[in-house]
This record gives sequence, C-alpha cells and structure tokens, in this order.
Amino acid sequence: MRYENELMVRAQELELEDRHSRLQNQLKNLLANDVCAEKTNEDVALEGRILREMLEIVERRNALGSQLEAERQRCQHKTLAPVFIFTCLIYFLAHFLVTYYIIS
Repeated sequence: MRYENELMVRAQELELEDRHSRLQNQLKNLLANDVCAEKTNEDVALEGRILREMLEIVERRNALGSQLEAERQRCQHKTLAPVFIFTCLIYFLAHFLVTYYIIS
C-alpha cells in the first residue's frame, strides 16, 4: 500500500512540476514581450495570476512532500513497534529471572 501511495504522490509532483514549468515559460514570454511596450492593466493582472498559481504549486508540492514523509514515518513506526515490544518482553523476562534467582 505504501508503495502505491508513493507512486501516486510522485505522479502528482510530476504534474505540478510540469505545470510550474509551463507557467514559468509563459511568464518569461510575457516579460520578454513587455520590455519595449507599455504594460496594460491586463498584462499586470495576468502576470499576477501566473505568479499566484506558481506559488500555489510550490505550496502543494511542499504539502505532498510533507505528506509522503509522514507516511514513511508512520510505516516505519509500524515496522519498529513489534521489535520494540519483543525487546521489552525479553528485558522484563531477563529481569524477572535474575530477580527470581537472586531471591531463591
């Protein structure tokens, strides 16, 4: 299950990277075209929308990374929990046996 989740997150990250790259190119073209000409209000508004969407994409990619890291840690805890319990049981058993033999 974890592997499938990682693949889904990675696919979403790739889609976001692609969209970010296209927006970056669009903004670069807008800025290159506006060097000689006066910017209209529509040009400024379009640049603002592009920048906001690029920011949203960065935030979503960061959230996906955090989600993936949380999933990895959760799975790691699930894997380590039985080992921890077994280690504690061995420790308490050894402690009990030592105490029993010392008292006897």
